[in-house]
Amino acid sequence: MKNQNINRQRRQFLTTAGAAAVVIPVTALVGSRVAYSADMVDPKSAQAMALKYIAKSETESQTCGNCALYTAAGDEAGNCPLFQGAQVGKSAWCSAWAARG
Repeated sequence: MKNQNINRQRRQFLTTAGAAAVVIPVTALVGSRVAYSADMVDPKSAQAMALKYIAKSETESQTCGNCALYTAAGDEAGNCPLFQGAQVGKSAWCSAWAARG
């Protein structure tokens, strides 16, 4: 009887641990996507001004859309770790621009 109880507890623990191993990473991914789905960067914000962010790049070969930091989130905008909580325009530019490797 004692062995059956231990086996049942072990199965319950393994089931719970397995479910947690799946749920925790998925929750983290969903949470990060939600955190990024925000308004566009305000060019007048302190962060944007410090990085000289402009909504339309003056150099066609240097845009957020082809920057190493950019992650597309749609056709015209995406995410940049430098502007957490706001999206950047695909055709925008800032002084942190880096060519994709």
